[in-house]
Amino acid sequence: MSDIDGIDSVKDATGIAERVRDIKSLTGDRFAFFSGLHFVMLDSYKFGAVGSEVAAHPLIAKKIAELHRLLRANEFEAGAKLFGQLEPLFTFFRNYGVPQSIKTMLTWSDIDLGKPRRPLSELSTTQASELKTIVTVLGCL
Repeated sequence: MSDIDGIDSVKDATGIAERVRDIKSLTGDRFAFFSGLHFVMLDSYKFGAVGSEVAAHPLIAKKIAELHRLLRANEFEAGAKLFGQLEPLFTFFRNYGVPQSIKTMLTWSDIDLGKPRRPLSELSTTQASELKTIVTVLGCL
């Protein structure tokens, strides 16, 4: 890919933050790197990511944007603190799926984009309740 002129950025959604470091070691500053998963954002930025391409419902968007701002500014201590607060949400996303979680969060607002597409399924009632607790504790609901 580094030989293709039209490619100037890479989104890594493997869940392995070290890939940013590893690809940068092979390609230098050839690409701008973006984290593709919430739960590796902190480490991805530490390894040189300049942004993230992750799903965010309006309820949590402000906190995600603030996390990006801190990490982009290399304010890793404050970023780590906010990441720690968001970690239960990110772990939930990792365990139960981002699309399913975002679709559930949409039911708490006036935005209706329907159910997750197959083969994904909706969160269970118990999972939705757990998600609601996490979002509430974060002060987002």
